[in-house]
Amino acid sequence: MSGGTFRYLATVIDLASRRLAGWAIADHMRADLVIDALHASERTRGNLTGAIFHSDHGAQYCSRAFADACREAGVTQSMSAVGSSADNALAESFNATCKRETLQGRQAWDTEREAHLDLFRRLHRCNTVRRFVLASLACGLAPSLPVLVAALAVFAAGHVTVALGSNFTVLLAARILTAIATGAFWAVANVAATRAAGPAASARALGLVGAGAMLANVVGVPIGAFAGQFMGWRGPFWALAGLAAAAIVLIARTVPHEGPVQQTVSIHSEVTALRSGRLRLVLAACATTTGGVLAAYSYIAPLLTGRSGIAPGLVPLVLVGFGVGAPAGSLVGGRLGDRRPHTVTIVAAAGATLLLLAICLLAGYAVATIVLVTLLGFFGLGANPVLMSLAVRYARQAPVLASALTVSAFNLGTAIGSWIAGLALGSRLGSTGPVVVGTVIAALTLIPTVALAARHAVAAPLEQA
Repeated sequence: MSGGTFRYLATVIDLASRRLAGWAIADHMRADLVIDALHASERTRGNLTGAIFHSDHGAQYCSRAFADACREAGVTQSMSAVGSSADNALAESFNATCKRETLQGRQAWDTEREAHLDLFRRLHRCNTVRRFVLASLACGLAPSLPVLVAALAVFAAGHVTVALGSNFTVLLAARILTAIATGAFWAVANVAATRAAGPAASARALGLVGAGAMLANVVGVPIGAFAGQFMGWRGPFWALAGLAAAAIVLIARTVPHEGPVQQTVSIHSEVTALRSGRLRLVLAACATTTGGVLAAYSYIAPLLTGRSGIAPGLVPLVLVGFGVGAPAGSLVGGRLGDRRPHTVTIVAAAGATLLLLAICLLAGYAVATIVLVTLLGFFGLGANPVLMSLAVRYARQAPVLASALTVSAFNLGTAIGSWIAGLALGSRLGSTGPVVVGTVIAALTLIPTVALAARHAVAAPLEQA
């Protein structure tokens, strides 16, 4: 548990049916724990007369109290030789898998209630949806690696199709296909990054991934436009296909295998994860944080030239400042977010709101506006990796779906915010209108982020108690 306390699980597994016959959980490792699990299995089966109970040489199972309980239930105890590698292998495998699948990369649960509910769902699912197999018969790679490779392969094939094609319908279909592959890639890449980095550095890993994506936009878009002028419009598509092919080789060699496939999460289980109130708050924050910042950024050029008096030829340099600040904020936010995630999300939202408000008030001053736009990139998108890390954590058994939903929330917020900002640009507010809209939307981010922090603050003392 997050407060430093522990909960101990004892299970009784039927070797014939692979069903979980009984289990018990407690805050101690006394013999009473395993006796309770034995009694639970007795209630489930009706009686255990003639059953053989195999266990390791743990003190609880060797105790007189447990021996008396087995004798009363008509159970014969069985133990392998001390140090046997096969001793109690099924139970050890069960417990390790159960811990991994319930914690989902986290180091601990936030509250005792959350731990009990997660374990109940997992143990109930073991008997109703999937039963454990003693040997690992279905071997192969975990889903992350093949999906990443497949998404990049589709991405490369789509760009080759565009580079070779001349029919508009084919080109449009290829672009739609590559867009779908891109979305799938980012959804799985975020989860793969968190798993590779471990729970203690998940936000930092997502910050690095996000910084790479932002840097690709800052550097790649100008390079692509420059290359298109010399190579023709097909050249950049060939280049992207080649880069995707190289990335396939790199990812196949560096992304770690996650071991045998132990389960297939059902669609129902994935959708059930969306009932988490905290996950919904995170998705709301994802939509408003990018919606506010990019609503203003999408229409910043008219403000820079009309209000700040910056020459049109210098506007790209100002935008580069935003582009440099964004990956820097992602890296810093990710690093700090592993230790204080809620502080980072609140500070980033408040900072973005204040910066947008300052741009509204100081738009007439060129130097101040340039500095504020650069800082907006740093604060405005700095909380994104932390929000994604929280979403993956709160989704539990559906991390890939949660990752995909955060990307969708970012895009949805950008689309809605930019649409409203476009309307404001044509209003009496003029070039200041989009920044005003962005300020209001960014301020809304404080509602879900403060609510998440409040929930965490309430749960922490309960857990420590």
